[in-house]
Amino acid sequence: MGAIVWTCLALAVHQGPVKEQYFKSRELRFPIGLRDQKNRDAIKKYILLVSEDEGKNWQQADSRDPSEKELVYRATHDGRHWFILQILTQAGTTPSNPARVQPNMIINIDRVAPQIQVTADRLPSGQVRARWKIAEPYPDTRSIVLEYHTRAVREGQWVPLGILPALEGQHEFDPGREGQTGELSIRVRMKDQAGNLGQGMVVVPASATGPEIPAAVGSPPKQPDNSAISLIPSGTPNPSISPSRLTSQQTTRPPVDPTPLPLPGAGTTLKPSLSSPDMGRPSGLPPMGGIPVASSTDRASPPPPPPNPVRETPANNPAVKVVKTREVRLDFTVAKVGPSGLGNADVYVTLDKGANWKKLPGDSPITLPPNVDVRGPDPISGSVGVQLPAEGTVYGFLVAVKSKAGLAPPPPNPGDAPEILVELDTTAPRAQMYKPMADPSQPNTLLLSWVVTDRNLSETPIVLEWSEQANGPWTAIGGGPLPNNSQYSWHLPAQVPSSVYLRLTARDLAGNEGRAQTDKPQLIDLSIPQTKITGLAPGR
Repeated sequence: MGAIVWTCLALAVHQGPVKEQYFKSRELRFPIGLRDQKNRDAIKKYILLVSEDEGKNWQQADSRDPSEKELVYRATHDGRHWFILQILTQAGTTPSNPARVQPNMIINIDRVAPQIQVTADRLPSGQVRARWKIAEPYPDTRSIVLEYHTRAVREGQWVPLGILPALEGQHEFDPGREGQTGELSIRVRMKDQAGNLGQGMVVVPASATGPEIPAAVGSPPKQPDNSAISLIPSGTPNPSISPSRLTSQQTTRPPVDPTPLPLPGAGTTLKPSLSSPDMGRPSGLPPMGGIPVASSTDRASPPPPPPNPVRETPANNPAVKVVKTREVRLDFTVAKVGPSGLGNADVYVTLDKGANWKKLPGDSPITLPPNVDVRGPDPISGSVGVQLPAEGTVYGFLVAVKSKAGLAPPPPNPGDAPEILVELDTTAPRAQMYKPMADPSQPNTLLLSWVVTDRNLSETPIVLEWSEQANGPWTAIGGGPLPNNSQYSWHLPAQVPSSVYLRLTARDLAGNEGRAQTDKPQLIDLSIPQTKITGLAPGR
């Protein structure tokens, strides 16, 4: 917690209840000050008293002149400490007997982190069941986080799961293709009221079965090297082929020779990029507790696919580009074009970041800029279209443009890195908001909490807004996109009404948006009426 701020008040027998505060440091510093500086000269000493047995016995912890800025107490052990601030005046006024007054402050020093046990097992359905049990006398259940990590997730990054916070519980989830077959790490974290962070983790070993490479739907019987995957350029409809496949219009061509060949030869420089009409702009903790008041699942939408994108790529692999349209075009450049000009292209695809490669059957037509001089000295830019068949799968591509004489760079070898990695994501983030609560650590501040889950969230995917009306206009909270930390402390501005509608928008890397909005205005008035007796009148 932050600094302890004292406001020197006259001590009285009748005081309101004192709220216990939690700290993880044994050194406590109490800044001191006066509301009315005119009384400063009347003060001789500030005296800080402490009781370690809840008021039975008191001892002086520190004393300071009024010119000093703070009082200091260094505890010798953890536990509950009561404090009273006394003022000794120049006139010799005797401070009140501490046994007759309530403490000004109760501080519980706690330096022990929560103890967390986590277990997990695989279910026949492919899902994983995680169980946890937390031992902690002063828990902050709003901070409970359940997360998992697989090889498909970037090193150091964890995928959060939406759970109802509880010190003991279980949760079943789909860890994606990589998590269903490979090693899976699961952890539970929680802070206590003092801010000590506890963590428990379990590692689920890899299963015996590996991921299945999809085969083309409706394709002829398997042929060597070119029938396990089928992609064909976009823009040419083929009613005999399922729209969920990667398809293209092409002429029959013999399968690629399976003999390993060297990398593309000199004279061809391929630098594919990706273009898509709806490319997502680059846009990662579960529920903080409370009552859900709004959810993005209130409208009909399919459940999100398993979170299995490849996010950890070797140094020779590019970052994954996430798109929300099945049809994309792979941009490329090619140099050293011969006299015959440019023909079609061979497109190669990998599902394992280059460990294995398959060529798309046939020739893939290329698109060049109009009136381009293919025989000029400069590299030629162009593109080839493909359709992505499955959501949540990361496809790697290489493009080899051929001359009109039919010459082309050789196919990639196993282990060659793809020049571009692409993932299709058409599913909007799932969003849920919880009932706002007063932030106990800050005055006039509301704690907004939510759960947002998606496998492709950016660092700052959250936009919070408020409005007097259900249909807007909306005013941003927080000044811009926020990280997915599951909570935000909103310091209420002066002009905000006493009740407002709240809205949360979550945007993923592909540009899909999930939204949660309260169906009723939420009361956010945190004002506490201050009453003072000003006189006495006879009863009637």
